[in-house]
Amino acid sequence: INIAAIAGLAVGGYYWLNHRLDEIVVDRLKPYTSFANGMLAAARGQYEDAFPAYEQAFRLWSTDVDKPGYRDALCTLCTSYLTALSYSETPEKHSAEFGRIIKLFDENRLSLDADQLVSIGWYYLRSGRIDPARNSFSKALNMYLADDDTDDAGHAFNGLYHVALGEGNADAALTNLQEAATRLPGSYNTFYKNTESPGY
Repeated sequence: INIAAIAGLAVGGYYWLNHRLDEIVVDRLKPYTSFANGMLAAARGQYEDAFPAYEQAFRLWSTDVDKPGYRDALCTLCTSYLTALSYSETPEKHSAEFGRIIKLFDENRLSLDADQLVSIGWYYLRSGRIDPARNSFSKALNMYLADDDTDDAGHAFNGLYHVALGEGNADAALTNLQEAATRLPGSYNTFYKNTESPGY
């Protein structure tokens, strides 16, 4: 028996296995690292820098939604991704990314929540698509109210306020703005300075 050869094989096998395990860990961490990088960029308001990182995580997680842990991670990612898309100065440049996210919901691979619907509404509104924006904000409002989340319903009312402005419907705009201001007074306190009714 060649002890040296056996020892050499054992050491070589150990280093190969250790290296392979490192690769597996790195591969599993890739989407989380990309997601974290995207969130850091978005937190700084650098949305264009966030999109490539979000997209990398999205592509990795969306390949197999039913894989353990992927669905929850992907749903959280989509919430952040949609929020960033809703803030984009050039939403039309990101229609492909937006479409891939919406497809997951349309195919019932993920469940939409009210916060995501609000972001979708803002994306449509910033893209000049009034009707789908109204539908998204209205669905979000119904979901908030069904969950007795009356405070966050203010975000949906705020979206509907801007939709009404875009349609030139001043009465509906004021009604929705008042609803939003009542639910989110901290966001709208400037509207109440020296005036009886909120407004720009």
